[in-house]
Amino acid sequence: MSKISRRLMVYFTLALLLLSLALGSIFGVMFSSYTKKLHRQELITRAENISLSLGGLLENHEKGQRSMQQMQGGLGAYLSFIDDIAMSDVWLIGMDDQMVTRAKEKKQLEFKEFPRDVEQLIEEVLTGKTLVSENFSSVLHEANLSVGVPILGSDGQILGGVFLHGPIEGLKEGRRSQFILIAISLGLALLFSFPFAWVLSLRFTKPLNRMKKTALGLASGDYSLKNNIVQSDEIGELAGVMDVLSLRLMEAKLEQESREEKRDVFLANISHELRTPVTVIRSSLEALCDGIVTQPEKTKEYHNQMLKESIQLQRLVNDLLELSKLQSTDFSMKKEPIAMGELLLDIARSMESLAVKKDIHILLEKTQPFVMEGDYGRLRQMIIVALDNAIRFSPKGEDVFLKEEISEDSYCLCVIDGGPGIPTEELPYLFDRFHSRKEREENSGSGLGLTIAQEIARRHAMKIEVESIPGKTQVCFVYKLQENHS
Repeated sequence: MSKISRRLMVYFTLALLLLSLALGSIFGVMFSSYTKKLHRQELITRAENISLSLGGLLENHEKGQRSMQQMQGGLGAYLSFIDDIAMSDVWLIGMDDQMVTRAKEKKQLEFKEFPRDVEQLIEEVLTGKTLVSENFSSVLHEANLSVGVPILGSDGQILGGVFLHGPIEGLKEGRRSQFILIAISLGLALLFSFPFAWVLSLRFTKPLNRMKKTALGLASGDYSLKNNIVQSDEIGELAGVMDVLSLRLMEAKLEQESREEKRDVFLANISHELRTPVTVIRSSLEALCDGIVTQPEKTKEYHNQMLKESIQLQRLVNDLLELSKLQSTDFSMKKEPIAMGELLLDIARSMESLAVKKDIHILLEKTQPFVMEGDYGRLRQMIIVALDNAIRFSPKGEDVFLKEEISEDSYCLCVIDGGPGIPTEELPYLFDRFHSRKEREENSGSGLGLTIAQEIARRHAMKIEVESIPGKTQVCFVYKLQENHS
């Protein structure tokens, strides 16, 4: 049994005990009060009935026979069974002779034989009062509830009094039986509550144990674990939060593995990209230094090759620094309103000298003026990357298009060339680092241009879409208006 199960059972049992004791005490007090009230009312009713009967008997006797002693003969038959009728100890009180006659024993006592407080109660009844008292217990040598009622004639004259004494031992016995019944009920309740408390504790501890197992698994690195607990309470909410945490950890793990894999590929690629120019430069220098190459024409050729490789190496280093800067969260762009038509004219003029070498014309297809928030230099760099690729991979004499399209929800800028196209299997990897188009290795750059362009587009909330077939390649930069102006 778990600790929480034991605690739940102990708390449940204590709560049941306290509730039972409280209810039992309240019920006991109410039961005793009600029983005592009922017993008192019953004694008063009996005493009044006896008083009424005796009043009629006393009035039928001869004038002058007002004492109980004088009327003993006439009342003898009545007194012989009055105890059976009253079911109580009955005292008859004479008005004139100051005597008390006990019906049960047919014994007479004078008032002065009683304690002072009892004598006062008797005198109050003879003055016409009806009273209830427990002060006769000392005289009767047991706990009693006594009721005193005056005997009245038809003219309202007080002829005597009647006292009925009912023992309250029966009340105590009833109370004792009541507590025994409560104790038995409490015992049965506890007996039946233990299985219920056990089942209830299992309902709490079972999902908690499952969540503990899941948490330990997550701590050990197994992020595939799930609680799969469906409960419409706080435990169910906690289990759901843990499942979300497990999913987030799994996503983070996969992302970390992907980053590590990309980092390994990146290191392998950059090592290869750096090794090639460095190897060429070193081998050329060694040949020159060792005197292997002495002819002026060959020496110039080696110098040109080393210059070419150093330029390529410089471009690679610059592109790596540029990409690292763009991917840094601390790097911020200076955005301002930019007229895209003017930007495209600037780009076309800048790239014209490169296009002329291949007899290529850059044609602009502009629509209505469009202004967007962005970094002028970075947007220019992004478009030039696509335009440079289009010029380098297009055959001589082909035209390259810069085409704008504006709809209700987007602005789209497309760079279209008439080159051989990009193989379908290469499209998913087009924006990966150091990816170069294989069909024209001599035209390939550092392999980071499109990766840099994609980072610039991401910083401007733009999406790059590429469509390619033999004879036509279209690179589009899409800017969603509704998403960026909501």
